Order: sequence, then C-alpha cells, then structure tokens
Amino acid sequence: PRYKVILEKDVVVNENGAWQDDVKLPSGPLGHYQINVDVKGESDGDEDAPGYLSVQVQDFRPNSFEVHLDAKDAKLLKDRVELPMSANYYMGKSLGKAKVSWSATSIQDFTPPESFASYHFGDAPYWAGYGRDRDRSNWDRDESGQDEWYVSGDGSLTEDGSLTLQFPMPPPQREALPQKVHVTAEVTDINEQTISAGEDIEVPGAAFLLGVKGPDFFATAGNEVLLDLVAVRPHGEPVTDVVKVEVKIEKQEYNTIKIATAGGGSTTKEQVMLREELKQSLELRHVTAGGTASLTLPFTPAKGGSYFITAEATDAGGKKILSRLPIYVIG
Repeated sequence: PRYKVILEKDVVVNENGAWQDDVKLPSGPLGHYQINVDVKGESDGDEDAPGYLSVQVQDFRPNSFEVHLDAKDAKLLKDRVELPMSANYYMGKSLGKAKVSWSATSIQDFTPPESFASYHFGDAPYWAGYGRDRDRSNWDRDESGQDEWYVSGDGSLTEDGSLTLQFPMPPPQREALPQKVHVTAEVTDINEQTISAGEDIEVPGAAFLLGVKGPDFFATAGNEVLLDLVAVRPHGEPVTDVVKVEVKIEKQEYNTIKIATAGGGSTTKEQVMLREELKQSLELRHVTAGGTASLTLPFTPAKGGSYFITAEATDAGGKKILSRLPIYVIG
C-alpha cells in the first residue's frame, strides 16, 4: 500500500548535530520512498524542525555487456557515413543477433581554433537579424537551429557481435564549417537488458575558413574602423596560398509600414532594407613566416546603426565559404 510506514524510531544526534544509520528495506514495491525526520524543540514553546528526503529504490542489475562505437574507424564517403560498432559480454562472448537502435544528429556549434578565438566564423548569429523584417510575431522566435539534421534506424548484430551503421552525410552548412555528428546506439540482449554508447564524428567542411574581426565593442560614426580578415585551416593550421575574397559591407535599416488586419484594424511592421556601403575583391596573403593569409581593411562608417561585414570565398574543391560579422556604430 502507498504511504505505508516501514520504520519509525527515535534517534539521538551527536555533539555536531549529526546522525547516521543503516536501514534495511523490506522486500516490497520499487519506486520512491520518503525519509522524514522530525527534530523536537527543546521546550514546549520551541517549534519542531521537520526535514525530509526522497529516494528512489530500484532493482539494480549490473551491466552484463558493453557497446563500442569505433569513431576512429568511421569512413566518410561521398554519399554516406559508415561507422563500425560491436558489443560483447564482459566474459568475452559476443552478442550475436542482438537488436540495435541507433540515431545520428548534427551538432552545429563550431569552436574556432584557439589562436583565432577573437575572430567570427560563419553566418551572423540569429539574434543579429540579418536581412529579417522585425514584427511582433518574430521578436521572441529563435530559428537558429532550424537546419539541424537527424536520422535514425534499427538493425541486428551479426553472429560475431558487430554491425556497420550506415547513414547519409549531413547536408553541408552554407558557411562550409565543419560539423560534428553525434551517434548513439542502443543494444538489447536476449535478457531484455539495454546498454547504449555514443560517439562524435567530425564531418569536414571547406579546406579553409574565413574569419572576420571588428572592434571589441562599438564603433563610432566618422571614425575609421579596422576590419581584420584571415583564412585558416579548420584546426588552426595556416593558409599559405593566396585567397581571393569578395567583401561586402551593408548597413541594415528599417522602414515602418502599416498593415491592415481583420475587423478594420491595423498593425505595423518594420521592413528590412540593406544598403550597400562597400564592395571589394581582395586577396589575402601570408606575410610572415608561420603566419596565415590575412588582410586588414579600413572602413569609415558615415552614420550610426547596424552594419554587416560579409566575406565570401571558394576553396579548390568548389566549396563556397561565408563569414558575416555584425558591428554596431554609435553616432
């Protein structure tokens, strides 16, 4: 029955106000149990000081087998990823014919190489609102993760306890950044025990990335701003080739328009407008031993507001690379 008292006794705390005890639970239902402690006041006028702790009681079974995903042996083919996996009992026997359920999802959270942590790589963050109208319907909506990718499937281990998972390559990011794919596999044996394992696989993007760096905080209208551009390998190695880059600087403005609504009412919407301030074809070159291809571009914003610096290039394999940095100008 629920709320049945299985133990009740008086205890005495030590000089530090602590108490310790071992409680043997009787055989009974599993689930949540609650321990209540009621500390009585020293005199009739003192209030009691109750306390409680909820614990979960389960019939624990130690794992009888282990699951391995061999990420280092994964094959990245043109149209798919092949990831070998295996499972075996701790006594050494393989789990032949055991059921497998697996899933893979892309993780679009690129971390720049440590030496270039101050640079921005990839598209402008969603909150910057590049090219997006402003109205009440999208003020609180964040669609930055709308392109995340997910696949799943089922299978069975072979007689030797192995299986090669196969799934399509995730769609490339428009910025050509590398992606991580997190793969999880669950194996269920004949005793209905399920064990899971997970691994990350890196799916490469372009041969190099473009980084853009602007002012640390805000720029000021009428004052020159130095914009630093770099080309760097995905793990931080320098690019020694000449890199041709198309750079565009746009000022983002809004026009307020009135929109009729049902019932004869109206609402307003701020319609975005991108005004091109600069457009140049540039070449990034490495100028110091061990350095990477880079360039500093001076720019003087005429007015205050939101600006976006977009840099685009193409690697030798034809992959298009994009980085877009927002900067804010006071004045």
